Amino acid sequence: GSITLTFDGVIIDGPGPDFVIFENGFDDYFIECAFVEVSADGVNFVRFPGQSLTPIAVPAFGVIDPTNVDGLGSKYRLGYGEPYDLATAGLSQVTHVRLVDIVGNGSRLDSQNRPIYDPHPVAQSAGFDLEAVAALNFRTWRTLPAGTFSASGTNATAMTHRPDGRLVLGRQGNLLLQDSWGQPQLTALPLNGITLDPSFVAARDLNNLLVGAGGSSSGGSGIHAVAPTSGIVTSPLATLQNFAGCYWKSSLSHREGWIIAGSNASGSHNLTYVSLDGTVSGALTQTLCSYSAGVATDSAGNLYAGLYELLPFPPYSDDTNRVLKWDITEVDAAVASLETSTPVPLTRASSTPLFQFDGAASVTIDAWGRVWATGFASSQLQVYDPTTGSSARFTPDHDPLPGVTDVIYQVAAFNDPEGIPSLAFLAQDEIGTAGTPIVYGTAPLTALRVPQDASSWRQHHFGFSLPPAEEATVWGDAADPDQDGLPNLLERVLGRHPLHSDSAQAIEVEVTLGRLRSDFIIDPDAEGAALILEGSNTLAPNDWFTLAELHGSEPFQAASGILVTTRPEGRWTRVTVTDNQFLSSTPQRFVRLRAQPLP
Repeated sequence: GSITLTFDGVIIDGPGPDFVIFENGFDDYFIECAFVEVSADGVNFVRFPGQSLTPIAVPAFGVIDPTNVDGLGSKYRLGYGEPYDLATAGLSQVTHVRLVDIVGNGSRLDSQNRPIYDPHPVAQSAGFDLEAVAALNFRTWRTLPAGTFSASGTNATAMTHRPDGRLVLGRQGNLLLQDSWGQPQLTALPLNGITLDPSFVAARDLNNLLVGAGGSSSGGSGIHAVAPTSGIVTSPLATLQNFAGCYWKSSLSHREGWIIAGSNASGSHNLTYVSLDGTVSGALTQTLCSYSAGVATDSAGNLYAGLYELLPFPPYSDDTNRVLKWDITEVDAAVASLETSTPVPLTRASSTPLFQFDGAASVTIDAWGRVWATGFASSQLQVYDPTTGSSARFTPDHDPLPGVTDVIYQVAAFNDPEGIPSLAFLAQDEIGTAGTPIVYGTAPLTALRVPQDASSWRQHHFGFSLPPAEEATVWGDAADPDQDGLPNLLERVLGRHPLHSDSAQAIEVEVTLGRLRSDFIIDPDAEGAALILEGSNTLAPNDWFTLAELHGSEPFQAASGILVTTRPEGRWTRVTVTDNQFLSSTPQRFVRLRAQPLP
């Protein structure tokens, strides 16, 4: 058998050993072996060299001289691990570690074609017993080189991802497709005579891309369909100024197409809709601001657009880098109106202002509904969570970019080939200095958490003004304004809305193998509160005792005999707690959830 482990980030080749594997041998001489393999993409694995000098077969529970074994899982007893250096495998970073159990009868060979012997035939616990894999050199972001700037006079870059997770990169007059996921090799797509200064790249499916030709295109205003084999379609799908663009599909109707951000309304910024075949095109919004910014849609078809004002003083600058949202019903209606002779474009006043970022030249919506943005005034990635009102800034942990004094980023949300919701960045020198590198990086959303504190959560749901007289009934921890039986503090820890009475049970309980099993969902980003699962046999006030307890993002602490398991469900975490009390020994059993603030 084998087991493959992944991580919220990447193990990198750093000083000394990069990761360690632990087995559970009960003394220095009981050794069970496994091949150790690593991969940077989950598909292509490299096996570490292993040495076995054990000369004869080893019976079940037999012993091995540990000096005769090396590189085969772990030759050390429980609590001590065997170290591995990625340089030995010729890799700079890996996302997967795989262990393949070795049948120890000599039929498996080490890296020098010598037979490998370990206890055989196996008895009771069969074969290699994995305790842990510990990462010593680790990064949140997997990074890859995306090229180097040439002295072409432009510094234009753009990126998107195909549905198979592969990067599509626009770079200084070229359009490139990543050969395989997790690998740096890029293949140039045919330009077919089109001159590119790529302003954006967007993807509909595996075979349909759209690229903004940018300022160097004929007329400086073309957007072109692209096929991954034949390349750019020479006849533009539409002729309009383009700064950013994305694919849009309605969850309410059959409509789908492209939404382009540019200066198409008397020199001011607005959004334009273009159907897939280019037959329907027109202003989707009225003027939004004086200069172009980012645009994005989510899976439902809601629309998000950034603002930017050229005049750097109030009132013009007050909303610079703010992101607006239009609901799918509004967007679908506006697109439908373009199919008639009486278009009704969206207005800025009809939008919902979400958040004012440090920069909003690049905007994306991740699979958890969080809004990410960055821009020329920012050297970080910034995220806002509309569910909780929390925000955070992230600086990707890539190597320094030689020769770059002012790093700017682009950001894009996508699913990797294993379906894992992820985020990507593109980092470059702001002015595109010749010889400076361009770096691409990705991270799973589970590694990009946004801590949620009580203050931001209250302000998001109850407003910035929190009258003291309303603490007990509206916004306080013990208040229950929606009258659903869950006080605000418990609503926050469970990831629920304090003003929307939720018909779904906060905790589900069933009998499994004679014991109660409690199941509930929590918000792992909620800070400053303890969540406590308690049990009782009588419901008497003094008969409640703790079964399991969670303090913030720390692991659950459980009473003796209590089994706690957790697993991610999108941005939430599902918790299952199995009681230590058999129902056959007590006539009744109760459980309850309680939250209390932490100091």
